[in-house]
Amino acid sequence: SVMAPFRKPRAQSSAVCLLLGAVAAVLGIIGLAAHHTHQQAASHHDVIHHFHSSSSRLDVGSDTPVKLGGGNRAGRVSQHPKADRFRSHVRARVDAHKNADGDNLDDLRSADETIRSSIPVKTIREDATSHSVSIADQCGESHANTEYWGDVVEEGTVGLIRTPEECCRRCGETTGCNVWVHCGDDESCHGSCWLKRTDDPNSPTVHANGANVPWTSGTVLKDFDPTPGKGASLGSSEAFVALVTPAGRIRIRLKPEWHQPSSEHVARLADENACKGSCHLYRTEPGFLLQGTLRSFKVAANKDLKKGPKLMERGDIGWAGEGPGPDFFIYLGEKPADWLGYGHTVWGVIADEESLATVEKIVAMPSHTPGGPNTMRFLKEKMYFDIARD
Repeated sequence: SVMAPFRKPRAQSSAVCLLLGAVAAVLGIIGLAAHHTHQQAASHHDVIHHFHSSSSRLDVGSDTPVKLGGGNRAGRVSQHPKADRFRSHVRARVDAHKNADGDNLDDLRSADETIRSSIPVKTIREDATSHSVSIADQCGESHANTEYWGDVVEEGTVGLIRTPEECCRRCGETTGCNVWVHCGDDESCHGSCWLKRTDDPNSPTVHANGANVPWTSGTVLKDFDPTPGKGASLGSSEAFVALVTPAGRIRIRLKPEWHQPSSEHVARLADENACKGSCHLYRTEPGFLLQGTLRSFKVAANKDLKKGPKLMERGDIGWAGEGPGPDFFIYLGEKPADWLGYGHTVWGVIADEESLATVEKIVAMPSHTPGGPNTMRFLKEKMYFDIARD
């Protein structure tokens, strides 16, 4: 007789189908989770990029820090029909403009090349009548088909500036600006006026020139240090300065025996009231540090370094990133920072317990970690300060 073909029991076949369906569902869930994780990572990368790349920006306002961002500012969005193309052009051109952003700081590495070009500032309009030399005279000669390099003080998406003269005038009226670049070509950059700053407007750096460059550039001889590297006299007795913050005074005893050039540099900032509109505190790590910048329009940044000469202890102050500044930090650990070694140039110490309490009060203010958990913590609102002899 012929044997009947083997048939799987119906129940077993159904179980196999259910198993395969379950496996497919699990794989689908894993795929969705991976996609979500990728999106989160990309989002975090974008935030970190905001703090670490030379294309980060800060919002500009009359009373807020200059923030050069990829997006338009509220109330300042261009309504021109070519606005989308203009924004694309700005994104494409962003690497041509060194940007001002003190936020782009890694863990004590804020003295890298990106940070050396950062100038977070408040956009401050000056009274043109207060200048002994008229802004028109300060503008001097402009150069067509030329784009000057510089730290961005106010980005080119601010309004539509029709002429180079108007762009120069805007630079002259803006604290921190001494370089301007204007585009009159509606096809590429649509009347954009970028306000920038360089350490020496007498010798601006040309980023690009030639017939295909749509920019006209010029300088205004203000907001720079005519005597870079000059320090202030500390006298024979102990020298003190104070960071005058909205939260209170932070008294600092300068320590020239640890590093004379840095101490003299900080004293000069105080003597010349050189922190207005630019120096601020921005990073807070409870139990570790309070970090800020002493970037100034009037006094060129310190360039001298000296490793050590000691392990940092609670209240000690040094330049961040093992560099020469202008970013600095106040160490707040309970024990000597042996894990930091001797790499940082240390030049001062918090002078008294009241000042240290003010520092801790600032550290406890609202803060966030834009890069996600276990990343750097920043004050939600940068705290601007002046510096004075004490």
